[in-house]
Amino acid sequence: MRSFRSRGQQAAAARSHAKVVTFAFASGRRLTLEGSANLRSNGNREQLVLADGAGLHDWHATWIDALVTTHEGEQGDSPGAG
Repeated sequence: MRSFRSRGQQAAAARSHAKVVTFAFASGRRLTLEGSANLRSNGNREQLVLADGAGLHDWHATWIDALVTTHEGEQGDSPGAG
């Protein structure tokens, strides 16, 4: 965690089943990825949506940032954790 903070990055682990990633580029472009796949292998069909636009990006980024703020630092501040 310390190495993330030294670069101005944040990381947190919260109980969430959402598979959402937001990207904010220096150009101003905003992308959002939403998917159904879990982080494991399976034989199921999965879906993935890539959306271009600030509205959906900002909506997701707001609740994701709130989770990170709530859960950052709960663990990982111990020596050797970053």
